[in-house]
Amino acid sequence: TLWITNRGAWAQAALAIGEQWYLSAGGRAERTTGATPLPQAALVPMVGVAWVRERQGRLLKVRGAYGTGIRPARTLMRGSSWLGVASPAGMSALEPETQRGVEAGADLLLGERGSLHVTRFQQRADGLIQPVATVAAVPGQGVAGAPGRPTRVLSFALQNVGAIDNRGWELQGRVQQGALSLSGMLALVDSRVARTARGYRGELRPGDRMLDVPARTLSLAAAWQRGRWALHSGVAHAADWITYDRATIASALEGGEEGARPLGGAQMRGFWARPAAVTRWRAGGTVRLAGALLLQVTGENLQHVQRGVPGAGAVV
Repeated sequence: TLWITNRGAWAQAALAIGEQWYLSAGGRAERTTGATPLPQAALVPMVGVAWVRERQGRLLKVRGAYGTGIRPARTLMRGSSWLGVASPAGMSALEPETQRGVEAGADLLLGERGSLHVTRFQQRADGLIQPVATVAAVPGQGVAGAPGRPTRVLSFALQNVGAIDNRGWELQGRVQQGALSLSGMLALVDSRVARTARGYRGELRPGDRMLDVPARTLSLAAAWQRGRWALHSGVAHAADWITYDRATIASALEGGEEGARPLGGAQMRGFWARPAAVTRWRAGGTVRLAGALLLQVTGENLQHVQRGVPGAGAVV
């Protein structure tokens, strides 16, 4: 049984000046034991400022903030999502992930009619933990117990990649007109490797884009509600990212036409792919039958898009 203990203290202060300027500052000091062989201590500060102006039911806010965060290598969420990828001992040898950065933006609130939010962010993640591909040869078994042809198996080991810079814009908007509401979100992200960590054995190099991070994501949603009835529909669009060509990797592992191609470490760059943009559509509706009894029908991925989805780990 592995016990992870986290202790700390947190404090925050806020100051309002003339109902127009708002300042906040705070921080968290913590000490974690059990996640790594030696205890880890961290000081996580944050500071923010906002200017607010309200007139005739419209509110404008201009804001900025700086903050840091830290996450141990071994967490409950990471252990469940990467089950089987690395042993507890291997995870305990990893350094924690830290992130620090600034963001600035503006919010325009138009009461019930709608809102608009714009945010510019620039962050750096140090010690980002990612699975790194390695290939091992597993002895095969032939006829009557005789040695057979070895089988190559692709496995993953968790390693600290290094420092990753994330820059971009986020735009969100909503419009309400009677029973109909429309909303949308656009994210423009540039996520690149700033430097690699000592001991990193993966294929990423300084200047490379991070895998499975779309440069552009867009979502649009519409909802209509009147009386007992409610309908909703939306689309999600992702474009311009790099991922693995898993079909070619599978062919190489099976010793097909690509069987002579090396696998693992830096050689995995040869299996990178740039899938086409992906758009998924969902829709549904709800009707109130009686009291708190509802009938809800929802359809996801109505166009049955399965190829090249970012984060799904497949380009087939």
